[in-house]
Amino acid sequence: MVRRDSAAPRGGRLTAIALPALLGFPLLSPTPPPAAGTRVYSDSGTLRADSLTMSGLSYDGVVSLPSAGGTVKALKFSMSKAVLKNVNETVTHGGATTRTRARNLTLTGDVVMYTTKMSSKLLGVPLTFTPESPPPLTLPYMVMTDVVSEQPSVTANGAQLTGLGIADA
Repeated sequence: MVRRDSAAPRGGRLTAIALPALLGFPLLSPTPPPAAGTRVYSDSGTLRADSLTMSGLSYDGVVSLPSAGGTVKALKFSMSKAVLKNVNETVTHGGATTRTRARNLTLTGDVVMYTTKMSSKLLGVPLTFTPESPPPLTLPYMVMTDVVSEQPSVTANGAQLTGLGIADA
């Protein structure tokens, strides 16, 4: 298992496909040119977090994103900042499963999050959002707990993480 603690902010436009720094997928890589658009991995990926705090939040609707396996419908959220606590992501690629953990993940500046399904609790009330059942309302500031996001993809101008650990699952 590899463990690293890093709290140094990164500059420039970044793409974080949740946390799959494992298996050769870069955690933070340059965003493709605008004409290329956002792509999602067709590999199975699930992100879990004890909490997700979103500032400057807006729900931007359902979008169709290209992937190696075809078009994927996803929910699109924009925000100025996202803070995830006790992150645990599992990704399966080519028959191998890897788990990535981080105590804290903070994304800042023009954060855009895509997910095919998000389950969480808001004020203790369980909620599940999908492209077929999107959120009816979002507030500019929301704290969700017990977060589970399927096939997440995120872009942001900056990222900080602490307590990074990567291991075979």
